[in-house]
Amino acid sequence: ILGIGQFLAGRQAFHREWGMSIHAVVDSEIADDDREKLASEFYMGVPANYLHVLADLDVSRDAKVAALQSGFRSARVVVIHGASGQGKTTLAYRYLSGACPEACRFRISAVRDRGSAASIASAIGSHTHALGAPSLVFLDVNPHDEAWPELVRLLVSHTGVRVLVSVREEDLARADLSGTPSAVEKIGLSLDEDEARRIYDGLVARLPLNQYLGFDDAWAAFGGGGPLLEFVHRVTQGQALADRLQGQVQSIEDRVRA
Repeated sequence: ILGIGQFLAGRQAFHREWGMSIHAVVDSEIADDDREKLASEFYMGVPANYLHVLADLDVSRDAKVAALQSGFRSARVVVIHGASGQGKTTLAYRYLSGACPEACRFRISAVRDRGSAASIASAIGSHTHALGAPSLVFLDVNPHDEAWPELVRLLVSHTGVRVLVSVREEDLARADLSGTPSAVEKIGLSLDEDEARRIYDGLVARLPLNQYLGFDDAWAAFGGGGPLLEFVHRVTQGQALADRLQGQVQSIEDRVRA
């Protein structure tokens, strides 16, 4: 009777959260027109999603992907952390694309509160048990998601559930992951010159880049440090992201004055 009750509760939670907080990470074919649109928005700096990775717009950070693989060999929770714009979400989606079958991978879009965390964990745990195969859950932490550490603890209390977290440094610093029933591996992201060179070479192979004669010019213009988002935008768009945003603000101010 207890087992039946747990099963029914898990099914109810799954139907309540599916499509609201829980989303399947599925592969799909991408038309050429859609690919061009995705490329335009991705290189302009919009938040990354799985379609950008399916379209192969990112330059795979193989060493970082290998670090994630290694992390999951020793723990069921792996946390990608870094400053905004360092490519945490894109790296997570790149890992998800080859980590497990699509029926076993999920993205959590929001953790409203502790009650929401309990409901999501129940749904994922029940589904994983029904599948009879391990699940991989990707949690891209929103700055307003204060209950995400509780969700992580509840998720890995279910056998067969692994959790990949991407989180900003400041949000990780405020979080308390103590009491998690699994080891937690943490992988920090930053952009150094060697990785920037590999990314530049990958972008050159994908795009007709005419802004720079070579990597050294691009790196010098970048200033030798900062977020990956800024480097990619400068290389692909020929200007600093801050300059583009300032130009947009100035254009709005001019129209208001007119």
